[in-house]
Amino acid sequence: MIYPFTLKHSIAQRTRIRWAGDAEGRATVEELADRIEELAGINRALARPATGSIIIEHDSIDGQTLLQILGEELAIEIKSQAEPSPTGLERFNQNLDLLDRQMRKANFDLGSMTFLLLLAMAAAQAMRGQIGVSSVSFLWYALTVAAKSRRPATRAAADDGNTISWP
Repeated sequence: MIYPFTLKHSIAQRTRIRWAGDAEGRATVEELADRIEELAGINRALARPATGSIIIEHDSIDGQTLLQILGEELAIEIKSQAEPSPTGLERFNQNLDLLDRQMRKANFDLGSMTFLLLLAMAAAQAMRGQIGVSSVSFLWYALTVAAKSRRPATRAAADDGNTISWP
C-alpha cells in the first residue's frame, strides 16, 4: 500500500509531513510514525492524528534524503502541495488590484479616486469648522496618496532641477 503525504516543511533537523489521503486512512498516521522512528538516522517521529501530520526529528540525514528513504522503506509518497489559499489581507489586496485595473479602463485609478475623496473630506471638515485636526489630517492623507501614486518616469520628467518634487 502507498501512503500519500504532502511535505509541510523541512528544516535542518526537522520535517513535517501531512496525510493527503482520505479521512479513513488518517488513522494509520500513528502506526507510520512508530515505523518511521525505527529507521536509521531518525531521532523521533511524533504523530499528530488530529491534523494527520507526522513531525520527524533527524540529525544525520537531510530532508531530501529522508523523503527518499520514506518512499523506499515505507512506501510513503510525497505528493506536490497545492498552493495555499490567500489570507484575508492578500485577498483584499487582490480585489483592490482588480478594482484599480477596472477603473483604469475608464481612465481613472484608485489612487486618484482616493486623493479626491480625501480632498473632499478635508474640505467638508474645514466647512464644519474642524480645521485643527480633521481637515488637516485628511489633506495630509490626500497629499501622501498623491505623492505615492506618482510614477518614477513622471517624477523624472517633471524634475528639471528647478522644481521641488515630492518623494
